Amino acid sequence: MKKLLLFLISLLQLSNLIAQSNVYKPFPTKNAVWLKEKAFTGSGTVFYPKYEIMYGDTIIESKTYQKLVETTSGKPYYLGGLRQDVSLKKVYYRPAGEKEQLLYNFDLAVGDTVNGAEPKDTITVKKIDSVLVGNVYHKAFRLKSSQNFDAGSLIEGVGHS
Repeated sequence: MKKLLLFLISLLQLSNLIAQSNVYKPFPTKNAVWLKEKAFTGSGTVFYPKYEIMYGDTIIESKTYQKLVETTSGKPYYLGGLRQDVSLKKVYYRPAGEKEQLLYNFDLAVGDTVNGAEPKDTITVKKIDSVLVGNVYHKAFRLKSSQNFDAGSLIEGVGHS
């Protein structure tokens, strides 16, 4: 009887864990900060760009975007706007003065492909699992490049890692 009870409790915890990662985690819409690993200037100086969403909304062609700014130097520099379609699990980026482009698609399945950074590169979803972010599990899409290298992970509600 104790074994059965222990088994049922374990099963319940496992189903709760699976349920946590199956609920869509939207992209943040305010007070979010991203740090880029590193970037190089022409003189060889290394700096760590800092991007933030925290400077309000903007409306472009009847669509509401959250302002994305770079604050590396301490002075905000407007880069463009982010918006998401929660029902489609997609995040869009509109660079300042340009057209909107799909930034993240969190509605992918194993085997789905997306364009890579290089013109002839295709990224394929090889595996879907979950990763703990803070104390919440987020869906993680493990990616592989057609150039035969690991393309990192796309983490729902977080971005590329």
